[in-house]
Amino acid sequence: MHNIQRNISPERHNPDTIALIKLMSDQGYPIYRIASALNMSPSYLSILINWYFPELSSRNIDLRLYQLETIEALLRAGETVPSIAVILGKSQHTIRQYIYRNIRGFGGTSKLTPEIIARIGELYRQGHKPAHISRETGVSEYYVRNAIGQYFPTLKPRNPAVLKERIRKIGEMLDAGQSYKAIAAALDTSTGNVHSLIFRHFPSRRNEPRGGKYIAK
Repeated sequence: MHNIQRNISPERHNPDTIALIKLMSDQGYPIYRIASALNMSPSYLSILINWYFPELSSRNIDLRLYQLETIEALLRAGETVPSIAVILGKSQHTIRQYIYRNIRGFGGTSKLTPEIIARIGELYRQGHKPAHISRETGVSEYYVRNAIGQYFPTLKPRNPAVLKERIRKIGEMLDAGQSYKAIAAALDTSTGNVHSLIFRHFPSRRNEPRGGKYIAK
């Protein structure tokens, strides 16, 4: 195992590779594009970015918030999905998914009654997954996901605004010396989720490498 680790680091993480990752990130390339260019998986590239350039984590969250707000403003101004995709340099699929999952009245949610929407929110708050909610309500899983995004955005842990606030709270609790388990309890989430967020956004505060051991800094 130790030999494998030593062989991986120089080959995949030489200074030129790291410099190229930083350059492409600064130029606004999304992770999947950079990963494809470097023949890496997006998840592993995310580890590298957060290990070498932790300051990019908060910037990427702010950029996502800005892009989501821009898409909504353009849509309200009368732009179409194709035109928004051209303006922002995104695929039509990405734009359409954002609209369907975040702006009310799109993606079939206009067909849902207030009672059904309330029931979807109730089940989601209880921790049920969209597949289970779909079976309980008789609504397709696709519509369930759209309804959650449109009507209950603050319940989604990956919502940029929610994620930014959660990271801020984790930072405060780390400064106060709280353990991963205490932070997880305070945020009503799993210890694994807390560990993952600390690993990605507070690399110097990790309890253990979790992948950093493969990276020769």
